[in-house]
Amino acid sequence: MGAKGEAFAKQFEAKAQEATAVLEKLNDADWRKVTDAEKWSVGVTAHHVAGSHEPIANIIKAVVAGQSLGNFTMDMLHEMNAKHAKEHANCTKAETIELHRKGAAAATAVVRGLSDDQLAKSGTVLTGAPPHDGRAGRHRHPDQPHRRPLRQHPEDRRPLTNGPWGGGCGGAGPPLPTGRRPRAAGTRLREATVRTRACPDGTRTTVR
Repeated sequence: MGAKGEAFAKQFEAKAQEATAVLEKLNDADWRKVTDAEKWSVGVTAHHVAGSHEPIANIIKAVVAGQSLGNFTMDMLHEMNAKHAKEHANCTKAETIELHRKGAAAATAVVRGLSDDQLAKSGTVLTGAPPHDGRAGRHRHPDQPHRRPLRQHPEDRRPLTNGPWGGGCGGAGPPLPTGRRPRAAGTRLREATVRTRACPDGTRTTVR
């Protein structure tokens, strides 16, 4: 265990607790609302996030061990997410919170056990991801594999849906209500300073 791994684990634990608090406050009407992006119910979106903690932790362990994840593509990810949404359309809040707590605890243990050297490792996790790699002014060729070093700050997770939680697994799946997904259990763990700047078209972009 390294000092950075311990720090990231504590940050993730805090975010996981925040997520639990949000879930516990949702009423039945909230649970049935539909997100703008994936058109999933809030319940399905929350279950998607809760069920992603352990799989992502396993991806981290595989990258650290230098194992190949095979040719896992965006199409495969979308197919898995669609299947999950269908199979768990009637998930309950109680089971989702329990799954979230269990998965978050497992992911925290994995992150806490990473050494600084392991955090510096990287590997190909997903192929066929969108050209933009998340850094201002940086774009990848469509055929270039999606590589992410383990040194990503937990706050640097991309959202899953359009809402207070936001996001999508690997940039596609969604977490809670309708915003950005809980930033935790990420495969990139890196300390970063984030600021924004104005673009010519009037929008703002993130500068790291």
